[in-house]
Amino acid sequence: MDPVTLVKLTIIASIFLIVVSIGMQTRPEDLIALKDNPRMAVRAMLAMFVIVPLFVIFFTWALPLQQPIPAALIALSLSPMPPILPNREAKTGADAGYVISLQVLAAVASLVLAPLYALLIGPLFGRDLSFEPLAIFKVLVMTIGAPLALGIVIRRYAPGLARRSFHRLAQAGMVSLVAAVLVVLFKVGPRIAEAIGSGVMLTAIAISLFALAVGHWLGGPDERNRGALALTSAARHPGVAIALSTATFTAEQPLILVSVLIYTAVTIILTIPYIRWRRRVIARRG
Repeated sequence: MDPVTLVKLTIIASIFLIVVSIGMQTRPEDLIALKDNPRMAVRAMLAMFVIVPLFVIFFTWALPLQQPIPAALIALSLSPMPPILPNREAKTGADAGYVISLQVLAAVASLVLAPLYALLIGPLFGRDLSFEPLAIFKVLVMTIGAPLALGIVIRRYAPGLARRSFHRLAQAGMVSLVAAVLVVLFKVGPRIAEAIGSGVMLTAIAISLFALAVGHWLGGPDERNRGALALTSAARHPGVAIALSTATFTAEQPLILVSVLIYTAVTIILTIPYIRWRRRVIARRG
């Protein structure tokens, strides 16, 4: 097995463990919690899959960015929330049912909307964009669907095991994920300076801040869920974004990978003070 394949498998296995641990804390009814609040569901989808993608499309179109950087950033805006985000959203006090239901709804929306957006934005960049639904589906099943279902089943039929092991699984997944990401960064390191010099860093900062603001604005009256939607609007699934953009730009995968990693790192850094702010607000309001 070559080193690249081993790193990819390690990343998938890490995310699998983390999402299983999330599933061990999830009730089946959490998956459809938003069905009782359709207004919040509409606001969330408006933020994630209308306002933010349109901003990213026209913002990257207006800038002299090297291809395939715009495709990578657009693919990120069409991706659902990352599978480890529920753990971060919990720090804002967000309701678990709202977060998990939002993740399920966003995954379905991404499958439907990504190919439709590809038809619209191809002419803007003078290139046919072939966002393949099957590729998105495979990534979502491996990183969200299957491990989340497994964790819920374990919680249902072995609750004691779930209580004892979910924290250890999450820790093991995070440690191996960080190790795998460090290997990836080492491998694509020479391309990072190139991507930063081309403007991807400043573009990622602008997009992330805009997405945080939109999610916060549309998050509704509940301060806890407001923070969750802000994080969800800004942080997107890197695996789906890579699968989407590399389907068209097959020869430029290293630059796509670097662009996605830079955006992901920028978003993590920018959301740290936001999470702290939301926790202070919630603490003051009791």
